[in-house]
Order: sequence, then C-alpha cells, then structure tokens
Amino acid sequence: MFGLPSLAGTLLTDDTGCLTDIDGESICMPQLCAQRLVLVCTFKAVPCPVCPEQMRRLMREPLKSFFRETQVQFIVLCPGPLAGLRASRESLKPALGQESVPFICDEDLSIARSVQAELGFGQIMPCFFEVKPNLRVGWSQIGRGPGHFGDEQVVDFVLQVQRKAWETLEEAFLKFEAGLDKLQQIQKAAPVSFGPGSLPPGLLETCLQLLTPATRRGAAASCRDWRLSLRMVNLREASACHVKARELRSGAHVLQETAALKEGRGRLQQQAWIVDLVGPEGEWNGCLGNIVCIREDGRKYEVSLPRSGGQVLEVEAKSLQAPPWAGLSVPEMQAAAEQLASQLRGMCFETEAEDGGAKCGNVGCSASRRRPWLALSALSATIAALSSALFFIVPRR
Repeated sequence: MFGLPSLAGTLLTDDTGCLTDIDGESICMPQLCAQRLVLVCTFKAVPCPVCPEQMRRLMREPLKSFFRETQVQFIVLCPGPLAGLRASRESLKPALGQESVPFICDEDLSIARSVQAELGFGQIMPCFFEVKPNLRVGWSQIGRGPGHFGDEQVVDFVLQVQRKAWETLEEAFLKFEAGLDKLQQIQKAAPVSFGPGSLPPGLLETCLQLLTPATRRGAAASCRDWRLSLRMVNLREASACHVKARELRSGAHVLQETAALKEGRGRLQQQAWIVDLVGPEGEWNGCLGNIVCIREDGRKYEVSLPRSGGQVLEVEAKSLQAPPWAGLSVPEMQAAAEQLASQLRGMCFETEAEDGGAKCGNVGCSASRRRPWLALSALSATIAALSSALFFIVPRR
C-alpha cells in the first residue's frame, strides 16, 4: 500500500543558522525555535489559490488567538519567483493584521529538498511541519485541497505537544524538588566536615565545577573529601536551580496572570486552571482549559476542556487561576524539564558518609562500585581539574 510521503531531515539554513525572508530580514532559526513553537506552512506555488486560503483560515478567530496564546510562530515557505511571492504576501496582509509571519522564497527548492518536501516541477509539497531547536523536522501534516485544510490537525498537535510539555515539566520539577529535599536532609543529618590534612574544601569544589557530571561522580568515588565536596556543589547548584524554577513555575508572571483572570481581564484562548468549584462541578477542579468566551464583563468565562473532548464549562472568574509555568512556550518548557532532569542526574545521594563505605541512591552513580580502574580514572580527573583550577588561581606574570 502506498501512503503519503513523510518529511524528515534538517532544515537548510546559512552557516549561522539563519534564513532570509523576502524583505531581506535575517531570521536566526535556532534562537527562534528555542523561544517559540515554529511551524512552517508551505505554499505549493505562487499561483496556487488554495495555499493562501490556508493562511487566511489560520488567521481567523478563534484560531488566531489560540496560536498567539500558545506562542506558535508560523513561517511560510514558497517557491519563487520573488516578485510573485511578495505580491501574494501583500494580498494576505489584511488577514495577517499585526501578526508577524515571515515569508521565505525557496526559488531553487534547496530548503524544501533538505526536509524531503520537494514535489517536482518547481513546486513544494503543501504541508505543515515543525522545526525543532536543533533544526530537525518534528511533527508534520501533508496534503491540502479546497475541501481539505490542515487546521484541525495543527490545533490537535499544538494541544497535545503543549500538554505533554507541561506534564513533563511538572513531573521533572516535583522529582527535582524531592531530590533537593533528600540532599538537604543528608546535609542536616551529617554536616560536611573536613579533617586534618584535607585539601581546602573550596578548592575541591572549584575543581568539581570544572568537571562533567559523570567525571564528578568518578572523582567523588576516590575519597571521602571529594564525596563531601561533591555534596556541597550539588546543594549549591541545585538550590540555585530551584530558585529559578520556582520563579518560572509560580512567580510574579503567574501571579499577574491570575490577578488578571480574577479581575475579568482574561484573554480568548488563554489557558486557565479551574479551582475552588463546589458541589457536583467540583470534579473539574485542577483541570486545564482554554477560555472561549468572556461573559458579563469578565465576571464569568466559558472554558473549553480539551481533555474532556472539548466540553465547555461556565466558570466564575474567581474560580480560575493561571496554571504553573504560565507564559512559557513549548520549547521553553521542554528545555526547562531537561535542565531539571540533568540536575537530578548529577546529584549523588550518599547514605553513608564514612570513608570507604559511601553508598549512593542514584542508579546512575558509580560511587558504590569501588574498583581500581575507577580510582585511576578519578585520579586522572583530579589532576586535570587541579591543573585547570590552578591556572585561574595562580597569578601569572
């Protein structure tokens, strides 16, 4: 059986990772894709009447507000000629309004070819595709016609990827917070103390900061002083990360968004968290939804619940608040989750601080497997770290 082709590959850019739009403006794709969820909408050819209509549909309400709230950035990719594409963009300006949608002219189809979207005969396959921060193609939707537009598939994808990113980040934060609490409990039960003949603790911590997480664990397996220093580095780095994460999760921006909701200044398609409902409707507490209608001057909202098949619930303004991580785009949530997971992987949870008997609760840590090759590796890492540290510490003439 033959099915639709699939898109894959890395988006072709210049040597700096940039694309140039039809106005000559340079777009740094890695930076843009790290800040927003980037979806490329291809136009089959300049004369095609269907493809511009697809963009008009995306820019009508409620989709226009939905994509703005979910921080989706559309980019149009179309074959030449350049003059024809400029004319097509001009005809779309009334629909685009104030929305920024770059138009990229791919006259030689090299960009389309890099993601396997070349259709032949000087045309590009009509489709949508996601561009990830590493410029690899992610999700895609292929095919378009007068009775077949990709609106629903795009919306479904954005809702799914947003929900997954939010759930992954929330789970990563809770695991990280539990790991930090465990480190703090260990420190409270067995405060770090160094005996006579030990290297200066500050020097050991400086050395550890110069090592990768895996090499840190190897160095920590070599002796008690290194293990205790690693604990201090873990605590300091994890505490700083926790402060930043808490600000993103429930800081000033989230409080401002909550205040606006309760004061009736919510926005169409804004994501909101249902709280404080009583009676039979209390089952909806803790559900995430999107505002689809603002009623009675903001005293009530109609909220669509995606996880309940789009069921619409009428909710008083006082029963809504901004969800944790409000204001973060999908790529920003994904990056934050990976950073928290990386911090957690770097923690070494020792349960016995005596020299020669350290055990670790982190499955990725090798501190409990004291073997000669590990000690040798740790010694090598120690010498390298000391050399690097002394380079910065010792005055140079």
